[in-house]
Amino acid sequence: MFEPLTPKIDMSKMPAPEKAPGYIEEIDLTFREGIVKKQIESIRTMVLEGNFDEALPLMEGQLPIVEEFEKKHQDTEDKIYRIFYEPMEEVLYNEVFKPEVEAKPLPSLSIEAYLLYASILSHFKRYDEALENFDKALKRNPVEHRATIQKLEIYKIQKNLDLLYEDTKKAFKFIFHPEDIARLHRNLGYYFIEKQKYPEALSCYAMSRSFENSKLAVQEMQYIMNVTKGNVKVPTLEEARILAAKGGYPLGIDEHILPLANENAKKHMEKGQTAKAKYFLEVIYSITHQESIKKIIDEIDEQTRKNKAKANG
Repeated sequence: MFEPLTPKIDMSKMPAPEKAPGYIEEIDLTFREGIVKKQIESIRTMVLEGNFDEALPLMEGQLPIVEEFEKKHQDTEDKIYRIFYEPMEEVLYNEVFKPEVEAKPLPSLSIEAYLLYASILSHFKRYDEALENFDKALKRNPVEHRATIQKLEIYKIQKNLDLLYEDTKKAFKFIFHPEDIARLHRNLGYYFIEKQKYPEALSCYAMSRSFENSKLAVQEMQYIMNVTKGNVKVPTLEEARILAAKGGYPLGIDEHILPLANENAKKHMEKGQTAKAKYFLEVIYSITHQESIKKIIDEIDEQTRKNKAKANG
């Protein structure tokens, strides 16, 4: 037999590479995070198909890795981690919460896990545990609309009217999707029905229909008409505004949201960042349906098409 040409090395005398254990642990955690993401998607499919009994233990099996991921990215005095799904969320987060340090981006693993787990717990009427997990999701993104809206729904189920009212009012500061703004108004309407303040309830349900033409709002308005035997009329817009001002609750969209979207659209247009500008213009248009805004969006789309044709031609 020929002796190997490579020299023999006594590995016991080799110094250990610096930080090797931590490096290996990080690779291992990253690998497991990838598996959890795939599992979450599978569990989400089960939930959509109504297989909650099967989904619950599987979801609970993923939580130790999610908690490990969270522990690895704990906030400190000079570093915070946040998860934003779209630019307007980050704009509103900075406006409403005014963080002292800039947030570092984080993958959406923990939020999606906590949201899904909370939804499963809600199905089994384990509402307090569900609220805890919605709060965990909101820690990573305090303006996350799904966690906010679903948390408010649990308050309704629990008949926790004070928390429903106060947290709904706070949510107006950062909720900007029209269908979610409509739901906030319906929350207020529900609260006022429970308090037998029917003019206020009618004004909130009527305003909700400005953002989403929901049958729920119509049904609740009809319920009020039946309860009051038609003696309470739907307030005019001006009357509704007076009621809101006197009652100290919001009506319509928060006054800061559209100016912030407009400011950011203008900023990106001036920099020639038309795709980013278009995003903020679409936020404005989804709420206002202004034709002037739609015209600018269409012009951006047309210019983009021309640029692509020129590049390919």
